Amino acid sequence: MLRERAVSLDFSSCPASSSLASSLESALVAAGARVEKRPEVEATDRVRASNSRGDDLYLCFRPAKAGAIQHYASSARGRTLAKAVAARLVPPATAVESGEYILSNTAGTALVVSLPLEASPDAAIGIAVGLSLGL
Repeated sequence: MLRERAVSLDFSSCPASSSLASSLESALVAAGARVEKRPEVEATDRVRASNSRGDDLYLCFRPAKAGAIQHYASSARGRTLAKAVAARLVPPATAVESGEYILSNTAGTALVVSLPLEASPDAAIGIAVGLSLGL
């Protein structure tokens, strides 16, 4: 359930005009999440800001050729969420473990969502539904 969850959205690696960004923000707010976009430039600053806010969930988006949802290797909640989100994307994405900085240094659960830039805004619904079901 996303109601009253604090969620940080990091689209720093994607075009600012991404329709996926605005569609996802709308879907998460409609599900009851408190959403904040991360404007910081450096990953360390984005993670620090998320940790100081006490975010429950940190979502970082990156363009990619194929869909993948990364989670921190030792995060059971991250694994559950990554699998739930990956299964609800069309075409389905792959849930993979990673030890990268964003995933290993956020206090809340973090996912790196890699999707093709031409991903449909409908992907936002799949992501929001996957998060709701996985929480």
